[in-house]
Formats: sequence, structure tokens, C-alpha cells
Amino acid sequence: MLEIPRKIEAFEGNWRGNAEKVDFFSFFVLTLICYYERLHIRTMNPLSQISRIRQRIARLVRQRQAAERRLLGRAELLKGTVLEVQRTCGKPGCKCAEGDKHICYQLSASIEGRTQTRNVPRKELIKVRRLTDNYRRFRRARAAWVRINEQIIELINQLETARTVDDSSNEPRRKKS
Repeated sequence: MLEIPRKIEAFEGNWRGNAEKVDFFSFFVLTLICYYERLHIRTMNPLSQISRIRQRIARLVRQRQAAERRLLGRAELLKGTVLEVQRTCGKPGCKCAEGDKHICYQLSASIEGRTQTRNVPRKELIKVRRLTDNYRRFRRARAAWVRINEQIIELINQLETARTVDDSSNEPRRKKS
């Protein structure tokens, strides 16, 4: 009888450095395990399959609600990114002429397909950064909301398939006279 190795060395540390240590038998056993899991899911009792789909939908609905709370918040938003820019002023006796450039801050945003920048005064820098961070969080929450809805729709389609009764009667239908 063949022994299953207690540990597969390829999964410890760097995969590429230890790839040659995986023997065929270990690979075969892992392949069988993966195949069994897929087969188990396909042959699963329809009620337990429906239950798992419903649980996944419920979990996604909770995640969507969290994203909606972030989306429906009251925080002000400002589209763009705050950049730190080093410049020279052009005055001949200034420190920037010797290489020690002036630091200024700009707000960069794409408006109607064109990148536009505007200077941000230092006294407004903290507020502008907070507003742009709010915008970035809003956009991430929006993307998550869309992705979660797509997953929910896919699961609802699976639920419909799992709950649909197969009409396997092979009787020909009669024409009404």
C-alpha cells in the first residue's frame, strides 16, 4: 500500500525553489481531493445546496448594507488627488536657483476627460486631503456595492436553477382540436 506523505515540501516556503520536490503521487492525491470536492458540490443534496446559496446571499446582503452605509454618509467629497510639487520661482537670488526647490501642493483631477490642476494653499491642505480621501473611500464603497450586487445576481440565478423542477416527461404533447 502506498503511503501519503505527511507534508508536501513544495508548499513550504518558495514555490519555485521547491517545485521539483513535489512527486507525482502527491500531485495525484491533491488532484483527486480537488476533483472529489467539485463532485461533492455537484452531487450535493439540492436542499443543502439551496441552503448554502441562501447563506451566501445573506452574507453578501450584509456586506452590501455596510457599503451602503458608507455611500449614504454625509461626508463632503472632492474629486482628485493632492500632489506635492517642487518648483523654481525664477528669481536669480532665490534658494531654488541653487537646487533647493520650493514645495507647493496641487489638486489634480480629471474633468471632462482632461487633467486639470490647481494650487492648494497650505492653510487648506488638511481639509482638501480629507475631502479627497472621502472621495476615494466613496468610490471604493461604490465599486464594492456594484461587485456585491453582481455576485448576488449570480447566486440568485443559481438559486433559480437549483429550485427549478426538471420536467423530464418524454410524452409528446397533444394538439388541441
